[in-house]
Amino acid sequence: MTTRPSASVRKWSQCVAKPKEEGMQPDHELMLEDARSVRESLWRMARYAQNAAESLDAKIEDEDLDGKAEAVELREALEFAGPQPGG
Repeated sequence: MTTRPSASVRKWSQCVAKPKEEGMQPDHELMLEDARSVRESLWRMARYAQNAAESLDAKIEDEDLDGKAEAVELREALEFAGPQPGG
């Protein structure tokens, strides 16, 4: 699944790539907004990874592994942790 970058990301990318063309200068607020969005996404992915690892630890401890359930659980966690609409 391919996602297109948001308008703010495209504008920021253009500003960085061609800062002097057509009077475009990097917008500090736009850069901060994008950096915050990236940070939030990274923290969200880290939480999902930690939750998945803790769940797997519990299953290993209980010796309650069947492989298929863990694969489905991991796939769902990764899909949920991916790019969110509007972000």
